[in-house]
Amino acid sequence: MLNFYIIKYMLKANFYILKKNYNKVLRCYVKNISHNLCPKPKLVDYDKKIGELADNIIKKNNYKIKNIDVSSYNSKRILILCTEIYDSGGHTECALNYINLFHNEFELFFYLTDIFYSGKSLAPEKSKIIKSLVKDFYYSDLNNTLEEKIFELFNYIINNKITTVNVNMHMQDVVGCSVLYLLQKYTNINIVFWNHADHYYSLGTKYAHTILSRCYHGKPITPYLANQTNVLALPFLIRNKNNKIKNDIREQFSIPPEAFVTMTGCIETKLNNEYFKLIKKILDTNKNIYHIWVCSLPQNKKNKIYKKFNLDLKRFIITDFVSNFDDYINSSDIYIDSFPQGSALTLVDCIRLAKPVVIKVNTESSINSFEEYLYPDYELSCKTVKEMFDNILKLSNDKEYYNKIKEKVSKYFIDTYTNEKIKPLYEVLVK
Repeated sequence: MLNFYIIKYMLKANFYILKKNYNKVLRCYVKNISHNLCPKPKLVDYDKKIGELADNIIKKNNYKIKNIDVSSYNSKRILILCTEIYDSGGHTECALNYINLFHNEFELFFYLTDIFYSGKSLAPEKSKIIKSLVKDFYYSDLNNTLEEKIFELFNYIINNKITTVNVNMHMQDVVGCSVLYLLQKYTNINIVFWNHADHYYSLGTKYAHTILSRCYHGKPITPYLANQTNVLALPFLIRNKNNKIKNDIREQFSIPPEAFVTMTGCIETKLNNEYFKLIKKILDTNKNIYHIWVCSLPQNKKNKIYKKFNLDLKRFIITDFVSNFDDYINSSDIYIDSFPQGSALTLVDCIRLAKPVVIKVNTESSINSFEEYLYPDYELSCKTVKEMFDNILKLSNDKEYYNKIKEKVSKYFIDTYTNEKIKPLYEVLVK
């Protein structure tokens, strides 16, 4: 059933199409996708509509495009196409891990469309790292309209003789989607879509030659891609293991050295009341357990959570998102995955650092939990909150069991996710 906002912006889009105000049409599509990110097939074929819109924008501006064959180019040039980047979270890490692995082998270019006009200052640390490793780091002009951004991106790709585009854009990126359509129509540039947000619908997959699903054990979990024949299951690219313990994180929050530390890192919307009740019960049952929740929240929201669930400020610690997320994982003993919405790449980061992960399987909506990123029949995939509670207490009280799980997740990471295993699989996608 279409909600009010989708109907509203569809009507607005149709009005602006008649007026040939394509910039506002694109804005309406951004709003529509934002309000309809559920991963089911859409009643409206947004990719097709945006492709038609791109044709109209080309015609309106009398822009001439010649067919381009990149197979004769002497070198392989790869563009990593992003919308925004961040110093925290897994989205930017996908790109950074790829850059770290391939910057000595191929000419890499990095592009930000910034359709939200938020500014690259969102990721000052990672921007600096990326700039040091790529041939060019390009940031679309904040003053440009969405129409202008389409020409800007398309010309950048053609002028730099890009042969492969690795798409790491946001789900609503109408600029990226428009350009992917034009690339498919007028060139034979290779388009590889990194479907990092595989629990959402995303623009642009229709124009990709290869869609990467990160669920290594099976078909894509995203329903609208279920019958696609060009979906390839590959594990995430992960940085090399670095499990140097940073005790200053524990010291920073006055956590005793002998304490058992659990951790979660996610935005507030991924959690429900059952999650907070679970943590409260764990802390009440075992006084040696401390819990860190990495989430940037204003103080008034923190206060509401502490008050609502009667949480101990000293043992339930809320701290802002950080660029050194590995330090928090290293300083913890186990990771408690968010629920009802799980956190995908974070699970892999945790096993990379040999940390057991306790997962709540979303039995009502399997697309919201990511137990498939871990080995089959993973012992800490729980169907109920009670199972989670029992497993967390067992891990905190039974050192032998804890070490056994720790060894198994570490071995699985080595067997599945190390660069030596994964690099050749990504290398063949470069054309």
